[in-house]
Amino acid sequence: MALASLKDVKVARGDGSTLTNPLDLILKFKSVVLETPTARRYLTVTSAFHLAVNIPAPFWDYYIMVVIGGNESWVTVKNITMLSSKALALRILAPLIDSMGAKRSLYISMTAVSPIPLLYYNATSVLELVGTSVFSSIAWAPWDVASALYVYYLVSEDRRPAFTSLQNISSNIAATLGSAIGSWIGAHLGIYHVFLASSILRLAIAMLAYRMTPELKHLSTRGSQSGDPRK
Repeated sequence: MALASLKDVKVARGDGSTLTNPLDLILKFKSVVLETPTARRYLTVTSAFHLAVNIPAPFWDYYIMVVIGGNESWVTVKNITMLSSKALALRILAPLIDSMGAKRSLYISMTAVSPIPLLYYNATSVLELVGTSVFSSIAWAPWDVASALYVYYLVSEDRRPAFTSLQNISSNIAATLGSAIGSWIGAHLGIYHVFLASSILRLAIAMLAYRMTPELKHLSTRGSQSGDPRK
């Protein structure tokens, strides 16, 4: 859908010409990756973090239903808890995230979610799963807000569709690789090492992110903005 908003989209004609000029699209991708260092650093950090986060992706429900002997009700309770607490956390934490700024919010969130796989691994009852899910939702809330701000304000408006597309592509590829790595670790080393690897890699990338992630200047989560956020 992001590509549909490109301003250089052309109407198809009877001579068989395409709706979008492929060269223009490639040039927009090139301008984001090669000519915008801040966008390139942000894409590198978020892609690496998506890989780390998705290492345990194949095992979340498996751990509940097979390893600790839970059932479908446990999974449902966990999912409902995460959705409801995430909505509440976003509502309550928005002013705090606004005061901290996008970069600090992103870094704090990345650091806070690092131990979640190990907390999850040590949860052996439905109440412990609920507690871990609540903490996870609160920890992820600043990431959600900060990520949206980076998508909208890190690059100029004409580059935003290409930037959004590149972020989606890179994140999906990283998530797929992370799941594949997690499956290999689980098959060869055991499920504990899957959660451990994810936690360690999350924290390492969070430390790197504080140095690599660009700051968005004078930006508010409520939509007020002064100055150029791409400085």
